[in-house]
Amino acid sequence: MSPLLIWLALAVIFLLLEIASPAFLFVCFTVGALLAGVSTIFVDSYLVQAVIFAVISVIAIPISRPLANRMSRSKSARESNIDALVGHSAYVEQTIDPDANVGVVRIGSEKWRATATTKIESGKTVIVTKIDGTTATVTEQK
Repeated sequence: MSPLLIWLALAVIFLLLEIASPAFLFVCFTVGALLAGVSTIFVDSYLVQAVIFAVISVIAIPISRPLANRMSRSKSARESNIDALVGHSAYVEQTIDPDANVGVVRIGSEKWRATATTKIESGKTVIVTKIDGTTATVTEQK
C-alpha cells in the first residue's frame, strides 16, 4: 500500500473521530495527515513524513483554539425553549397575588401560571424574570 493512501486513510479516520467527538482536536490531526500525505509526493522517508505530521498537528492545535472557543461560546450564549422567555414582557390576565398563590400571565400566545413578590393587578404589563417548571416569576414593568 502506498504511503499516500495510508496518510489519506488516517486523515479520514481522524475526520470521523472529529465528527464523533466535536472537540475540534482531531481536525488538527486530519490536517497533519493530509499534509504528510502531500509530502509523500516529494519525500520518500517515512520519518520525515511522520515529523511533518507531528509538527503540523502540533502547530494547528493553538491556531484552531480561538476558532473552537468562538464556536462553542456562540452556541452556549443562545438561549432556547423556556430560557428564551426570561426578559420578555408579559400581560397579566389574572391578578397575581403571592399570598393566595394565584395569577396568570400571557407570554406571547401562551398562558403561564405566574408568581411575583408583590400583588399585580390584571391588565398590567410585567417582565419575566425566571421560569420554574410551568410557573413564570415576574416583576411589574416600570
